Amino acid sequence: MTWDVFVSHAFEDKEFARALADALSKYGLRVWFDEFELHVGDSLRRSIDKGLSKSRFGVVVLSPKFFAKEWTQKELDALTARETKDKKIILPVWHNISHKEIRRYSPMLADRFAIDSSVGIDKAVESLLSAIKFNRSRSRRTKTDESEQIVAELQKARSLLTRKETELNVVLAQAHELAHTDTLTVLPNRRQTIGDLEHEVMFSERYETPFSICMLDVDNFNQINDTYGHIVGDGVLRSLADLLRQHIRHPHTIGRCGGEEFLLVLPNTTLKTASELADHLCQQVRSTPIFSGRNTFQLTISVGVAQYKIHEEEWQKLLDRADKALYQAKNNGRDQWAII
Repeated sequence: MTWDVFVSHAFEDKEFARALADALSKYGLRVWFDEFELHVGDSLRRSIDKGLSKSRFGVVVLSPKFFAKEWTQKELDALTARETKDKKIILPVWHNISHKEIRRYSPMLADRFAIDSSVGIDKAVESLLSAIKFNRSRSRRTKTDESEQIVAELQKARSLLTRKETELNVVLAQAHELAHTDTLTVLPNRRQTIGDLEHEVMFSERYETPFSICMLDVDNFNQINDTYGHIVGDGVLRSLADLLRQHIRHPHTIGRCGGEEFLLVLPNTTLKTASELADHLCQQVRSTPIFSGRNTFQLTISVGVAQYKIHEEEWQKLLDRADKALYQAKNNGRDQWAII
C-alpha cells in the first residue's frame, strides 16, 4: 500500500497532528498517521519505515517538543534523506514555534516555505492542499520535460549513430574498392579478378554452364618503357584499359593481372564466342591510336583463349591453359589469338 502523506509529529502535538490528518483524509488523500495505521502487534519501527518509504509527501509538525525528541529527529532525518533519494517533498507546519527557533534547530527547514498553525486548522489544511497540488503538477511537468528530453537525446543519439554508420559504410566501401581496384587503370586488380574467376568456375561447375577466359598481353610493351620511360608507359596502359573497357559488355569483366597483362572473365560464354571477342579486341587495338602525353602509339595485343572443362579441372588449370595459349599466340607472330 502507498500513501499520499506521512504525518510526522511529537507526542505532545498529537491533537493538532490528528486534526490535520483527519482533514486531509476528508479531501481524499491517503494519509499515514500513527493512530490510523498502527495496530496491536505491529512493529512500531517497521510500520513507520514503511510509511516513510511509501509516502509521496511528508507533513512535519515542527514544535519545540518535536526538536526535543530523539525519535522525531530520526523521522525528520529519514524524510530528508528520502527527499533527495526518492524525490519526496517535505511540507513543514510550524506549531507554537517561532522562525528564530526553527532557524536555531534546523536552518534548512527555516528557509523553506512553511505553514503556520496560528492561521487555524482550516487555513493550514487549505495551504497544505495547495502545496500538494502545486508540487504534484510540477512533478508531472518535470516528468514530461524529462521524458521529452530523453526522447530528444535518443533522437539525437540515433541521428548521430546513423550518420556515423553512413560514414563508416562509406569508408568501408572505399577501403573495399581500394583493396580490389588497380590504381593505375582503375580496373579490378588481380585479387578481384581471380576472385571473379573462382566464383564463375564454381557457378559453371554447379549449373554446367559454359565459361571461358581470355588472357591478354600488350605486344612489345617493354620497348615503350625502355624508349619513352615508365610515365609514358603508364599512360599507354591507362589509355588501353579505357579502350578495352569500351568493348566489354556485362556480365563479362576485365581486370589487370599485373604489368601489361589483362584477364577477361566471360561467364555463359563458349569457346567460339570467346574467340570471336578475342579477334574483335585484336582488331580494335590494332586500328585505334593510343595516346600518352604528346606521344601516339599503334599497339597490338596477343590473346590466349580457354574454356573451362566442367568436372575435369580446377580454376588454376584453366588459367594455366589460357596463359599457354597466350604464349602460343606470341610465338605465332603476335597480334592474334590462340586456343589450347
